[in-house]
Amino acid sequence: MSDDPDFPKAEHALQVLRQARLSRSEAAAIMVEDLAYETANTGLRTPEVEEAHQAAWIAISALASADGALGAA
Repeated sequence: MSDDPDFPKAEHALQVLRQARLSRSEAAAIMVEDLAYETANTGLRTPEVEEAHQAAWIAISALASADGALGAA
């Protein structure tokens, strides 16, 4: 286990995202929305962490869009 204080939060986020991936679209949207609220920018993180956080949400959005496009095909 890491000594990083954000490690448990990252583990929780990963668990929620895995669960959302296996859920129906409506339920997954609620899970991800709640997760976004839980991990909102507090202004207390370093700029590097904030950039990584933003990049992660952009990647999640791209995956969701790609998944939606596959479902419509």
